[in-house]
Amino acid sequence: MLNISWKAQLSGGLAAVALLCASNTAQAQSTDLTLAKQLADIAFGYAQAQQPEKAITLLGQAETYAGEDCFESIAWLKIGVAYQAAGDQAQGEKFLTRAAESAVERTASRARKVSASPVVA
Repeated sequence: MLNISWKAQLSGGLAAVALLCASNTAQAQSTDLTLAKQLADIAFGYAQAQQPEKAITLLGQAETYAGEDCFESIAWLKIGVAYQAAGDQAQGEKFLTRAAESAVERTASRARKVSASPVVA
C-alpha cells in the first residue's frame, strides 16, 4: 500500500483547494486540458489515499473538459484511471474507451491529412 507523507497530503490538499476555488468561478464553462489533467492527477492521489469521495468530486469537474484537441485522449485516460482507482469501474471504463476512441480518431485524421497533402519533389 502506498504510504503518503503528511507533506504530500498537505500539498495535494492545498493544490486541490486552489483548483476548486479557481474552477468555481467558471463552473458552467468547460475545463481546459491542463486543468482537466491536473484535476485527474489530484483525484488519483485522493483515490490512492483511500478518499474516493474527494476523488470523484474532482473527477466530476475534470469531466467538463470539452476535448476536441490533439491531446484529449491523455485527459480521458487520466480521468478513466482515476475513476477506477476511486472504485468507480463503470465510469473508469467509459473514459478509457473514450481515450482509445479519441486516439484512434486522431491517428486516422492525421493519416488522412498526410495522404491528402501534395508531394513536393
